[in-house]
Amino acid sequence: MISGTNITLHPPTCEWKSNGLKNNLEIKSLLECITGFFAQSETIYNATLTLTNNEWFELTGDFGNYRKRLDFGFNLMDLKKIIIYDNYIDFKVVVKGNTSNYRVNITDDFFYYLQWEDEYYK
Repeated sequence: MISGTNITLHPPTCEWKSNGLKNNLEIKSLLECITGFFAQSETIYNATLTLTNNEWFELTGDFGNYRKRLDFGFNLMDLKKIIIYDNYIDFKVVVKGNTSNYRVNITDDFFYYLQWEDEYYK
């Protein structure tokens, strides 16, 4: 948690390259959550955004084969730009001057969740 006077977050820019996902309820909800996160002021609770299409892959470990879901996650404070296309979304994340781009395909199984820092729940 970060707290102090006149602390505000700078929201990422959002660019629509297509209208294919404009009516997608999960995308609308995602954008509302991101807007809500960046609306915090004075006391800022950090959160990690995790995105997934519920895709699984098989791995082999010491105790045999197992399945793991393919998720993409990043700290929301590091999000600088969102670019929305017909079938996917690009998230530009900047951490300590290093830029990472996450491209997430949007399928019928797409969902997201926020994991807030522990202090948020107290």
